[in-house]
Amino acid sequence: MDLIKSLFLPSKMNRHRHMSGFMAVMIFLACAFVLTIPTTVRIEKEKYNLVDEFGMSFLTEIPDTDDTNKIMQLKNYGCSVKEGKLVCENEEIIPIAKKDDAVKEAFMISYVVKVAQKDGSSRDVARNIYFVFDFYQAKPQYNVNTDFDDKERKDNEVNYLVYITKEFMAIRLQPQVDKNGNKLNTITHEVGFTDYGFSTDELGNTPSEAGKYLGYLFLNAYIPFYKRNISYTTVISIFVLNLIVIALVWLLSRSFGRLKNFKEYYGIASICFIPIAIIFFIVLWFIPVIEFSTILLFLNSAFALYYLFMIFKINNLSEVV
Repeated sequence: MDLIKSLFLPSKMNRHRHMSGFMAVMIFLACAFVLTIPTTVRIEKEKYNLVDEFGMSFLTEIPDTDDTNKIMQLKNYGCSVKEGKLVCENEEIIPIAKKDDAVKEAFMISYVVKVAQKDGSSRDVARNIYFVFDFYQAKPQYNVNTDFDDKERKDNEVNYLVYITKEFMAIRLQPQVDKNGNKLNTITHEVGFTDYGFSTDELGNTPSEAGKYLGYLFLNAYIPFYKRNISYTTVISIFVLNLIVIALVWLLSRSFGRLKNFKEYYGIASICFIPIAIIFFIVLWFIPVIEFSTILLFLNSAFALYYLFMIFKINNLSEVV
């Protein structure tokens, strides 16, 4: 019971000011680990609902039409991954990109989707997907920056690239351009063939099945990276940002507060972080996983406010034990 009270009562929390630095660090580390659990678990359960957020929906939403049926020619190439390299039995029929070719894309498919507008209406937008095979030996024959990013942009059209080499396969959204002509950041994902298999035999029998196979292949490759990024972001945020908060509070309070040593401030901070971590552990089970970084900012802000309040109360106790 005293342990629980020490999470909320300044007079009880004050007893932890002599906590060892190692123990305080372990508390922060344990909290960081626990906070990643809700999001990483939910990502695995809900990953097939995240294709839009992660930028793969242009593949998984390919419909079955005469134009999109061109994607099925991939099956004629007989490609599969063997020992970390893409091997195509019928490589001679693949339109492989060459540096001097006027058209370097193997083929392009296009389909139209309706995009909701802010006023409640919708407009038709064409998705153009360019497939490129670049089986280069030394230098790429297809320059993504000039051959794809600089393609003509038409109203109500969005261009995508599926770039296939012997070592990896990548997808890319053509970047938008600001009013000054500068390219903005865009979505790019990559599947390395040393880690993931790929076979044109598994594309299915329809364009929609082929699109889902490709989209989910990229999704499954991106999920581990996204989960690692969540872990790194959480640890860095909790240790670095909170360390800055603790250091600032220590510098501002040590001259007039009863607590003097940095270790005392750090020990109290680790205890203050526990109830905040518990609250946000619960919240994260209900918040969209894509909002994790935003929630992390709220968590650190809540900790800073709670920590400031508790330090103020502890420094003004009538007696420090």
